[in-house]
Amino acid sequence: MSAFEREYLAAMLEQHQGDVTTAAKDAGIPRGTYYRLMKNHGLKANDFRG
Repeated sequence: MSAFEREYLAAMLEQHQGDVTTAAKDAGIPRGTYYRLMKNHGLKANDFRG
């Protein structure tokens, strides 16, 4: 489950070019929760910005 979650978060960030607010909205979860999940999986929004 953890690997799927990380891949999903990363895919959403890539799709939205690192825009966490839009990625969270598209995923249907609060932005704060999205940030927490990113931290848990070692993801950084800047890594997905063009």
